[in-house]
Amino acid sequence: MRLLSELPYNEARPIWVEFSRRYAEQARGRVKVYLEEGMKPGTIFAQTELGKLLTNSKVTQIDGFVMDKGQWVQKEWFKPKAG
Repeated sequence: MRLLSELPYNEARPIWVEFSRRYAEQARGRVKVYLEEGMKPGTIFAQTELGKLLTNSKVTQIDGFVMDKGQWVQKEWFKPKAG
């Protein structure tokens, strides 16, 4: 989203937080998450999306992938709450 990339971080971040929250609340079934640098505290994913995905009763599985030596590698981090 070019518009957001032109905004200062402190103005763009709340917009991305809202996009992420809505995405996670509307997710269904098996969700694949790609985190190029792995799980990092303080990121929008860690602070917003993950919690919403884990408590979303319509999400059946969360597959996490991280970049390792130029290839995506699956990690077993996430287990949605049994509903």
